[in-house]
Amino acid sequence: MKFVSKTIKGLKRKFGFPIAIKIPELKSTDPITGEIKHDFSMIAVKRAILLPDTYKRAGVSFASAHLSGSKFTGGGFLDVGNRDILIDRTDLPSTYKPDIGHSVIFNKMEYAVNNFDEYPEGQAIIFSLRRIEGQDAS
Repeated sequence: MKFVSKTIKGLKRKFGFPIAIKIPELKSTDPITGEIKHDFSMIAVKRAILLPDTYKRAGVSFASAHLSGSKFTGGGFLDVGNRDILIDRTDLPSTYKPDIGHSVIFNKMEYAVNNFDEYPEGQAIIFSLRRIEGQDAS
């Protein structure tokens, strides 16, 4: 458990970048104009880690190449707009609960949370994100 914490802290120091987690709160409608107002809260995270595209596929390509007896090759996937990030649990409020209704903002772009996985010891969360096209997050 200490090894995982040390590794996460080292990765944050070297490759960390700031993000914001956008959490929808309430929807309200103006009874006169009919305008819908979306309220949300933000959580600032000082250092999140952007994971490479190959971290999930590494096991799959190794197993398939090993079983077929062929050489290892890469390519074949194009996930434009998909990102995976790792967030240290200590960078989040203790009351925060991840949800697929949340979104993440970084590099002036907004990403919807497709999926998330939590480490069993509660040390970190990995978010799988999909770019929201046409959404201005500046």
